[in-house]
Amino acid sequence: MKSGFRNNSSNYSRIIYKDYNEQSIDKQQLTEQPNLSEVPYNLDTMLVSYTFVTNGSRTAKEGIEFQLSMKRIQVLRTKITVNGAWFRTRYTNSQPQFYRPSVAINGKAYPYVGYYDDSDNYLRERFNTNLTFDTQIPRFGLIFSTSLQWLWFSGSRNGYCNPYPSSYIDKNLAVHPFNAEDEHNGVLAQMIKTGRDETLYRYNTIPMSMNVNLKVTKSLFNEKLFMAVFVNKITDYTPSYTSAFGMIVRREVKPYFGMEINTKI
Repeated sequence: MKSGFRNNSSNYSRIIYKDYNEQSIDKQQLTEQPNLSEVPYNLDTMLVSYTFVTNGSRTAKEGIEFQLSMKRIQVLRTKITVNGAWFRTRYTNSQPQFYRPSVAINGKAYPYVGYYDDSDNYLRERFNTNLTFDTQIPRFGLIFSTSLQWLWFSGSRNGYCNPYPSSYIDKNLAVHPFNAEDEHNGVLAQMIKTGRDETLYRYNTIPMSMNVNLKVTKSLFNEKLFMAVFVNKITDYTPSYTSAFGMIVRREVKPYFGMEINTKI
């Protein structure tokens, strides 16, 4: 995608600083700012990241859109239209990612940054259909529009993401491969992302729901002014369901009332 820009913290630099031993200062005798030249210190190094914008988002879409528009039934003065779509979209990050655990080692920031070939990705899918009845009564300047909307299903799933880094950098920006034995190293094992059990990758389906919408339009002054009132979701079918993670989800739909006024100049 030419427009797939995102913030990316993919570059790290090192900063060498003086870690002063504040325990050597006698706070009881302190009457002014300490002379740093008399305070012992050790040189230490820390890693800092900086963010920049990169074209690293990937979106892959596939699907079908359909529409059937019938001729108006003169006896009923009604036109029936059926349309809908099925779409499946995959969202991924096309570039490897850095990740630094938010743990402290001996009171200091974690000294390594992992480099991961896999990044978070997820799938979204849905199928919907709309059925519209458009009834016109020119004698009274009235238009009745009734629409039934079905969301047959919507589904989502997180894509697999390897929790192990392929390599990592230390405080000197040296690159090291992450080997199998590193998994048993208490410090290096912190870079293995947790919470990646199989339940995370289950396909979760939201079952069918249906709404009914009504709209009445009245034309005035030789069709120069149109006034309409509408009620969206005047009735619905949205049953509760059990998610792929074992949770009971109760859905609630509230009707929405409104009015429109349009003019022709």
